Amino acid sequence: MMSLNKTVRRGLALAALLALAGCSEAPEENQTAARDDRPAPPPPPAQTYTPPPPAWTLDDIARPDSVQFPAEFKPRSREVAEVTAAFAACFAEGDAETLSPMLAERDRHVLEAMVGAGEWERASSTLESVRVNSLREESGSFELALGVQGPRGAYLTAWEAVGTGGVWEFQAIAIKPVTADSVAELDNAPLDPPVGTHSGEAGDG
Repeated sequence: MMSLNKTVRRGLALAALLALAGCSEAPEENQTAARDDRPAPPPPPAQTYTPPPPAWTLDDIARPDSVQFPAEFKPRSREVAEVTAAFAACFAEGDAETLSPMLAERDRHVLEAMVGAGEWERASSTLESVRVNSLREESGSFELALGVQGPRGAYLTAWEAVGTGGVWEFQAIAIKPVTADSVAELDNAPLDPPVGTHSGEAGDG
């Protein structure tokens, strides 16, 4: 009798364990179902691509047809390209009024004297073209060789430009006379100081 009761109790205990196991698994299934019913998280926001600013070329720089600006001498800075083209255009178009405030004080006085004597108008009226023959940039300044073509040939001028707050000032550099039949022949010509002048004094003429 005792053996039967033990067997029955074990059976009941086993049944209770199975029932308990079934109860413990059901919530898990329900939880899984509940998780599956939840809406999927939204996708991450799309990455916006900001393209780099468009590259510029010398064709984008406004200048008259009489101003030649070879791609070989394209500066790193568009600002330098624009002020160089504007400076060259003053010579090509005989525009002393625009040129004057771009010059250093000493060169401005020379221009005013030329204008007063009528020399500027005579000289600029015969110009056929102006060409950038070299351009060397430094931080906040650049050295410019500007060739001028006339009916009897071409000659070279040299300038140092210094920029402050977007305003550029050009000062003439004294160099040995350099001439050629064509203004393009002056490309990369050396800017040697005049005979008897040290290179450090070339702009003091």
